[in-house]
Amino acid sequence: MKKQKLIFTHNTPHLLVVIGAASTLLLLGCSAPLFDQLRFGQLPEQPPLEAVSPTNVNIQSIQVTPQSGEDMGKGGLIATDINDDQQLDILVTRANSVAAYSLTEGELWKKTANINLSTQAEHKGLPGRQGPGIQAVDIDQDGQVEVLYLTAENSLEVLSGESGELKYQIQLPSVDSAFNRWEHAIIADFTGQGDRDILLQASQKTDKKDYIRDSVQAAFKLADLLSLGAQARPLWRTENFVSLSHGAAKVIDLDQDGKDEVIGATILNAQGQELYTAEIGNTSFPHIDAISIDDIDPNRPGLEAVIAEETGRKRVILFDEKGTIWSNRHREQTDDNDGDKVSIGNFDPDRPGLEIWFRGNESAHFTVLDATGQLIASYKFADRRPQQWTEKGLEVINRIRWTGEAKDYIVAKERHEAGDVGIFDALTGQLIAQFPAQTERLYIADVVDDWREEIIILEKDSIKIIQNADLNPNPNQPKLWDQAHYQRQKMTWNYYSP
Repeated sequence: MKKQKLIFTHNTPHLLVVIGAASTLLLLGCSAPLFDQLRFGQLPEQPPLEAVSPTNVNIQSIQVTPQSGEDMGKGGLIATDINDDQQLDILVTRANSVAAYSLTEGELWKKTANINLSTQAEHKGLPGRQGPGIQAVDIDQDGQVEVLYLTAENSLEVLSGESGELKYQIQLPSVDSAFNRWEHAIIADFTGQGDRDILLQASQKTDKKDYIRDSVQAAFKLADLLSLGAQARPLWRTENFVSLSHGAAKVIDLDQDGKDEVIGATILNAQGQELYTAEIGNTSFPHIDAISIDDIDPNRPGLEAVIAEETGRKRVILFDEKGTIWSNRHREQTDDNDGDKVSIGNFDPDRPGLEIWFRGNESAHFTVLDATGQLIASYKFADRRPQQWTEKGLEVINRIRWTGEAKDYIVAKERHEAGDVGIFDALTGQLIAQFPAQTERLYIADVVDDWREEIIILEKDSIKIIQNADLNPNPNQPKLWDQAHYQRQKMTWNYYSP
């Protein structure tokens, strides 16, 4: 087994870290005022916020084998414990390969794999741009985690999490679809017995030439696929699911009854029955780019989902399995005609519930709604853009619990280029911290198990983990990974719904 040690770790106040293309590290000592001038975005009459400081971070760097050729948006990464050592590892998928990395030992294993990955889901099928296309679970109930993914030959390949060796290769039941194969798999609990089921997804053509949507959904027991392969019968199947335009459904226990729902612009229950529709069809336009799910309104039972309608009525819709909670058409009164990305967080702790941040108009204009659907912030990126940031805006926008305090932030990378990563105040657009990088993938998760989240950056030849090194003021918060919806969304993200 090949193991590589960490290249670099630091925890030095007032140190500017410049990370080069080949993992070159330049450390430039500078005073705190100079550091702030360099790293904080200055807004008129708005001094830098004091909530977080970019001067006290730990940065770990793990070498990875560079991907040959240009990055075309295929593949991603997830965090999971693959070898039961009580520490999270990183799984990285790229065209024709799956690799596992330890945060302390570097590369654990790497395997050539015919994994099904894609670029734009509306043309090439799932999992969509930057979608990892991979799941990790104990598939055979032997007490060991397995890693599983679909192939272009309509099979399910299952690897040992510990060694990367092939354990099972399962030919899947046939499907009549755009590619006549299943494109994406999501671990699920449809029977109330734990993660022993799986959702398979496939695309069909729409009203527009070469525009497809993953309307075909089928639920199977993992045990049936293991024993029967292509002859396995589904628990249920539908060809009428209204999906996201650019990615897979979310599989989450929305009503907290112990069984998962399948969530897109419609909601299916654990038996495949439709519970809700946002009255948007599987057409090219209008459509839904992104979805995010959390306990947005604490006064309501269960979780809620939020989507933004592109074209059509331009609605922002908050809903659950019982129906629409509210629908807001604020974009008709603002410059935001295309609220295509969404992030949920406690961006204003003085307000009840969570706030909802939207990116619109090709990243030119941002808006924020409160938990009741009221517009509470609206600003243009051009008025907030840091001097060293691309004019193209933000992408892969995640919520981050960075400080350990109640207030959340958003973190994003430079849009349409392998560029820097920044932490921003969602309500004002203020840049809080900027980390020089050549970011190909951005992933946010609590990988050090202190409730706060770390920034995980995949560059061409390295993984960088950026941790807030300040003392956690609230170390006894419930673990994020104990929340099933947190686990699910961290394993099925892509560019549009990170």
